[in-house]
Amino acid sequence: MPVLVLAETSIEDYREYDVTKTKYTLEKSAKDLSYPWALSFIDKTNVVITEKDGGLYKVDVLSGKKQKIKHNIPHISYDGSGQGGLLDVYFNPSDGYTYFTYSHKSSKLTRSKQLSKKSSTAIARGRLIENEIKDFEILLIAKPEFLENRHYGSRIAIKGD
Repeated sequence: MPVLVLAETSIEDYREYDVTKTKYTLEKSAKDLSYPWALSFIDKTNVVITEKDGGLYKVDVLSGKKQKIKHNIPHISYDGSGQGGLLDVYFNPSDGYTYFTYSHKSSKLTRSKQLSKKSSTAIARGRLIENEIKDFEILLIAKPEFLENRHYGSRIAIKGD
């Protein structure tokens, strides 16, 4: 059974692994990803992969072909040292939407008319049409927003899935 693993560091030992009664084979499907965070299968051979710095890709796990997905997800907050960014992704075949979670920079102004440095977690969705996210909408921005760096994390679960 092939297993897809996102790894920030290099994996050198691509081989079969015996785990209980099932054999797993680790194979490289894509390279040159910048801090990959999550993936979701959109069909039997293609996955959508998020990168913490906002990159979004469609990857064919059999051929390794990687295509950039155009998107306009606003206010992604990524500090460059591993905290925040574009996080989870989930393709829901029931409604055709691709769901995202990400750390969302505040768009509010401070009293001195500067953009706030606060952020929180958001969940949004859009439709993946060819290699572009369309009909994008933010569903929720969590409260409260925080000023200091936080360790963001999130997973998407859809009832009935």
